[in-house]
Amino acid sequence: MRIEAARGMILEHAVTGRARCRVCRKPIDKGSARIGVREDLMSDPRAWFHPACGAKADRLAVVELVERWGTEIPEAAALVKRARAEYAVRLPRPAELTEAVQQGDRDALATGLRALWWATRHPSVAALLTTLTEQDLAETPVPPKPTRGWLAGLDPANARQSGLRIVGASRQTKDPLKVSLDTSLKEPPDPRWVDVVLPWLDVPPYANAVGLWMRVLELLDRLADPRSLDAARSLAALPLATVSARFGRVAAEEIGRWAAVRSVHGFPQVTDPAHVLTPAHVEALASVEEALDRHGSARRRGERDRASLLHAAAAGDDGALLVYADLLAEAGDVRAEHIHLELAGSRRTTEQNARRKALRSDWHLLVGELGPVALREGLQLRRGLVVGLAAIPPRAGDLERVVQSIDWAGVERLELRADARGRIETSLAFAPHARRLRTLLVPDLRAFAEVLESDAVQPSVETIEVLDTTEWLRWRGRFPPDGSAFPALRTIYAVGAERRLAQDFPGLEVVRD
Repeated sequence: MRIEAARGMILEHAVTGRARCRVCRKPIDKGSARIGVREDLMSDPRAWFHPACGAKADRLAVVELVERWGTEIPEAAALVKRARAEYAVRLPRPAELTEAVQQGDRDALATGLRALWWATRHPSVAALLTTLTEQDLAETPVPPKPTRGWLAGLDPANARQSGLRIVGASRQTKDPLKVSLDTSLKEPPDPRWVDVVLPWLDVPPYANAVGLWMRVLELLDRLADPRSLDAARSLAALPLATVSARFGRVAAEEIGRWAAVRSVHGFPQVTDPAHVLTPAHVEALASVEEALDRHGSARRRGERDRASLLHAAAAGDDGALLVYADLLAEAGDVRAEHIHLELAGSRRTTEQNARRKALRSDWHLLVGELGPVALREGLQLRRGLVVGLAAIPPRAGDLERVVQSIDWAGVERLELRADARGRIETSLAFAPHARRLRTLLVPDLRAFAEVLESDAVQPSVETIEVLDTTEWLRWRGRFPPDGSAFPALRTIYAVGAERRLAQDFPGLEVVRD
């Protein structure tokens, strides 16, 4: 008899009694239960363990096998007891949540909600925790410099941004993402990790990153979120070729095995919640939801006020710009100092000029929430506001925040550039606050066609410049003739193809330079 766990372990009767446990080095008796770990989907296990010894490496996987084994194993009771102890956490008192709300202590509130979710696994608790994280995320500046390995908005420079425990942020750490996942696996993990890693099952961050995926799958198993089962069923229904194309052949074997087992057997019984929500907890959660709604409404009103000030400042109102700088100063944003120095003009002292130069050397601090897309080359500042920008696609999870940012208010010239993978993010050209955008530069005719075909509208753009027109024959006749995405478009600069594009756009001025 042999049964298989979701993450590469098997449980069977020892066939010969010649194998030795890799941990205690003692022989595994013939006919007794043994745990095997195999390297890939097709090979037989090369390492064998006693169940208790194998649990030291992956207790949850071993307990899952023991639960499904169906016959008595001497160590089974002790293994299940230790595993249940991890999930049998104290149920937080309702007063802890209400006190955190009354005192406005959002960190304490997050801690209480996290503990309550871990004890009950109730979806309403997870929803409130996600709302709390999104509000904190919206009020925290986007980290301007992504660190290798950090995806979906995570960055070690700002732990509060993700609401997760961030470790391994030093430059010596090759991949802080894996380090943080390892740390989360050594303690009750934060349920907000599910919001981070589940999208990776649709859009993987790496191909063939088996070590990363094994950590992610173990984390999903420990959290036992029902959404993970839905994702597993979707993956299990896909052909193996599709899964391999998405994750790479080696990683697809592990992920496919996990999806197949989870879609049939679900999560181990030991992960079932230890408590249920009481009426007092339901009442406390209602007060938390009400407080979060009030906070969100106040934040949205503040955003509208700041947006109005910034649009007035971009139009030339120095008074509005100074008020906006005061708001930045209250938030500890160095852009406030830069704005005051810019408005001082010729009245700046030698020390102030030196300070202005130092601030401009740290240009990523001066672009606000445009940091994830901004490049030093092409950046133009006027009166402390960004007026010219060369932009690349942002990291996953940052796009919506960047597009909705009010920092687009002063941008008049935008150049779209491709990243290392050749991707271009055309939605940046349609940021709702980019009302002063007059000139748009696109790298090639493919990007030109994409912005013209967009369902969004950017009424302020008057000029589009196409930097590379060498593939004109490929795109001939494929451009939307009405140009409805840019109703104010008057001029197209197309070096080398101006005469040909003039035939596609007879109502516009198509020039060389």
